[in-house]
Amino acid sequence: MKQSGRLWNNAWDEFLVEKCNFLRSAVDHAVYYRIGEKKKPLWTIIWVDDVLWIGTFEDIAKAKQELGQHFPLKGMSIAHFFLGMKIVYQPEKRMVTLSQRQYVNIILQRFGFQNSYTVSTPIEVGAQLRKAEPDEQCADESLYRSILGSVMYLMLCTRPDLAYAVGALSKFSSNPTIPHMNAVRRLLRYIGKTKNHGLHFGPFNPCSTTTPFLFGDAHWAGDRNSRRSTGAYICTI
Repeated sequence: MKQSGRLWNNAWDEFLVEKCNFLRSAVDHAVYYRIGEKKKPLWTIIWVDDVLWIGTFEDIAKAKQELGQHFPLKGMSIAHFFLGMKIVYQPEKRMVTLSQRQYVNIILQRFGFQNSYTVSTPIEVGAQLRKAEPDEQCADESLYRSILGSVMYLMLCTRPDLAYAVGALSKFSSNPTIPHMNAVRRLLRYIGKTKNHGLHFGPFNPCSTTTPFLFGDAHWAGDRNSRRSTGAYICTI
């Protein structure tokens, strides 16, 4: 049914909120949380019928038992892969690492770049991309969009270093030219060089004070066609 996804989400929501006393996140309706027995948070992250738990072993075991009374469960062990992301635990360092090497290999093989030479930056330094001129040769629009769409999922999950290049190249998805296609191919070569890059959380010191750091930058009137500016920021805690 067209409404099956919505009905399935309603079933999850009704059970977790009304029966298990979870609260649904206001900014992401696939995220639920509640305070456990030891006053520590228990997070439940849902993607269709895949569930990721974050919390103490005792709270997770209790939530599993509650969920198992209403839904059939299987494979509820420590997560090492979730939605294509590899999860590596380093308890001695109090660190967790997320990466997508396997997904990167799939992308490179799909577009024939598994054996290509690699580069050290996602986009050429000082690159000046502009819209296509009326008499300029156009590239394969379908291929261009496919590459960007594949890289975008990688960017959203574990690779924020790709954000600027993906954003800049996405402006030309409707009518890409040969220089745009060359820039997208360069992005694939950069990904091939940085397969093991990912997100590193930690090391965590439970006795330390949480400190946020915010960095910002802007490229004023940098767009060659519209003279619009590009701004960016990153916040770490």
